[in-house]
Amino acid sequence: MLGLRKEKTPVLVVGGGVAGISTAAFLAAYGLASVLIERRPGTSTHPRARGVNARTMELLAALGVDDRVRAADSARALAANSGIRAMETLAGQEYGEMHAPYFVDPLVSLEHISPAGWCLCDQDELEPILLERAVELGADARFGTALEHWTPSQDGDGVRAVVREAATDEVYEIEADYLVAADGGGSRVRQALGIGRTGAGTLAHYLNIHFHADLREALGERRFILSYVVNSHLMGALVPVDNAVNWLLHVMYDPESGQSPDDFPEERCAELVRAAAGLPGLDVKIKSVLPWEAAGLTADSYRRDRVFLVGDAAHVMPPSGALGSNTGIQDAQNLAWKLAMVARGQAGPGLLDSYEAERRPVAVATVEQAVLRSKDRPAMMGEESEAAEGIEPDHTVHFRQLYRSSAVSDATAVTQPHQPATASTATASTATAITATAITATAGAAAGRVGGAFAGAEEHRSPWAEDCDGRPGTRAPHARVSLAGRRISTIDLFGRSWTMVTGSAGPWAPAMAPVAARLGLEVPVYRLGVELTDPDDRCAAVYGGAGTATLVRPDGFVAWRSDRPSPDPEAALETALRALLDRPRAAGERR
Repeated sequence: MLGLRKEKTPVLVVGGGVAGISTAAFLAAYGLASVLIERRPGTSTHPRARGVNARTMELLAALGVDDRVRAADSARALAANSGIRAMETLAGQEYGEMHAPYFVDPLVSLEHISPAGWCLCDQDELEPILLERAVELGADARFGTALEHWTPSQDGDGVRAVVREAATDEVYEIEADYLVAADGGGSRVRQALGIGRTGAGTLAHYLNIHFHADLREALGERRFILSYVVNSHLMGALVPVDNAVNWLLHVMYDPESGQSPDDFPEERCAELVRAAAGLPGLDVKIKSVLPWEAAGLTADSYRRDRVFLVGDAAHVMPPSGALGSNTGIQDAQNLAWKLAMVARGQAGPGLLDSYEAERRPVAVATVEQAVLRSKDRPAMMGEESEAAEGIEPDHTVHFRQLYRSSAVSDATAVTQPHQPATASTATASTATAITATAITATAGAAAGRVGGAFAGAEEHRSPWAEDCDGRPGTRAPHARVSLAGRRISTIDLFGRSWTMVTGSAGPWAPAMAPVAARLGLEVPVYRLGVELTDPDDRCAAVYGGAGTATLVRPDGFVAWRSDRPSPDPEAALETALRALLDRPRAAGERR
């Protein structure tokens, strides 16, 4: 368009929810500038998605905000909350607490798996924390700015977006090398690309009623994550925000019978709150009412040329298991480091193909897990449930994601060290044990329906690893070590750059420096018994002893490993890195 002000940015992020803000923050952390636009005037003011699982907290620690998240008002207020219950009303009869072999309570220690732990932080507090960090690191966030339309750039090397700023009504153009669509489940960008979605579809419609009412006396000493409320007036879920006066109530409505959110004016919502509390005279102040759809759908593709989908634009799932926002944040980090390396010329464009290859199969299976969990809720009431048969343990879904892509070496090409059982894993209860299970027929069938990396010969390949034992394609395992006199986790070594962990002897450590220099990479090397000491004798069990090497990506996933020395370690490392980064040696290029 003639006469429009024009700007340029490496990445344009469309959407300022959790996934979009996370994308901007991770991009900035990896040194790549971005502009984030969001049509709303600010971050969410409605508390909703709240469960930040331990794997996501590991990523937020690498981003430098885990302490801020745990210090949020809702996180501090809910720090001792655990369990899911069912009751007639808050003040009345309680039916019982959820007990399921796959469910792991947030208060259960994860020390044998992770240095982090769950955090219950409401979205209206999480988003500002992530936004603050993104801006600190250099991201340009513009709320009150809407995407009008976009097209590929004339040379095909980017996109041209026309945006409108609400405060001034100014329309201007942003040219970006890449566009990341984080514009929610109804993503206009995804629809414009013609990318469909497949899965279970719509499951139910809900209203999320945010209200203030003093329920301390009725609550008593109980501290739950949520409680299902079932009585003659409603069937819903009561959710504490501060265990005192700040609460949420989820209630269903049925569009097929003609119901709509307009049928729930403020007074009706207040009556539903009183019915859930079991207190007819309760003084209730409705703060906001948010309609939402529980659905299980995954985009058929995560990428079209220079446009990528993250978060709800790529996948939507019911809230059972608190998997949605966590999956979106993990999408953002996976994509961000790859975009940054390609933009800096440290990797070839083929690295970006690994985003869909890795994240879509995980999303397909995670959506299926959320759907199965939602269908298993009747088991809380002692009813029969067939859904539990296909449900993987929470820790499997959180920690045992298995990537297969060009950015991961062949996991079968090396011998994996055996991980001995520890006292913590051997004595864990069924609710906390990490049981190695194959993907169920239900999840496999769902994966086959949506195609992508699970189609055809891949249909029955599980997206879950048998264990976090250091094999390529899995999250690098957690072990307590000492570094410069400080007690840390191996997880603390990762998240900023490529990293290598080796045995105390062998050729790998001295070989990495010249290889990294030739490729223009920063690859810190930590040797067991030298920089790292292993007082618990666990690190060597999962990373290997003398002569071994484990190469870990910036997202904390193992990319390559060798359990033995090489006669030419420089050549082996350079060959591996070039393949992983899509950087074939140029004609005539010498080592």
